[in-house]
Amino acid sequence: MTRDELIRPVPALLKEHAELAPERVAYADSARGVTYAGLERRTRALAGYLTRTGLARGDRVAICLGNRVEMVESCLAVLRAGLVGVPLDPRSSDAELAHFLKDSRAAFVITDAAHLVRLRRLGPPYEGLGALVTGPGPVPEGARSFHSAVESDGPAEIDTLGLDDPAWMLYTSGTTHRPKGVLSTQRAALWSVAACYAPI
Repeated sequence: MTRDELIRPVPALLKEHAELAPERVAYADSARGVTYAGLERRTRALAGYLTRTGLARGDRVAICLGNRVEMVESCLAVLRAGLVGVPLDPRSSDAELAHFLKDSRAAFVITDAAHLVRLRRLGPPYEGLGALVTGPGPVPEGARSFHSAVESDGPAEIDTLGLDDPAWMLYTSGTTHRPKGVLSTQRAALWSVAACYAPI
């Protein structure tokens, strides 16, 4: 692929991979894997679900999951829904999580049951965030199941985010000052791949 072919909206690249190598494993963790076809289908359904929750284009969605397949699915689905993903380190302290949620103005969160309890403990307005919860076990009151969301179906307008529209808010390490949220685009994320890795 040439540089220009790589710097295209991520959903277009995802659909292309699903057509060319549908059964190839795209991502795997110690619990499960997902093929490219499955990744495209699941992120499409999850994006559609998110658009039906009342979230508006550009709203921030915090994603507080560790290194797992659901983290990748969430980042892609949030982008496909036209929202801004805010990946958070689940090992962050309560004070750090409160800062990230307040600073990002997150309107929704995708996490697991244990971390949702932590986030709700932070008090107003965090206990009222809309939430999707991954993992086994009962879904906490007021939250919805991630599994049911990725299996949902319904009308949705997705895959409309431009290459230069905000797609993610990434937080700096905070080594010299309080962590700051930096907006990033699809073009920014793909540029290093196209410029550095693809030629190799």
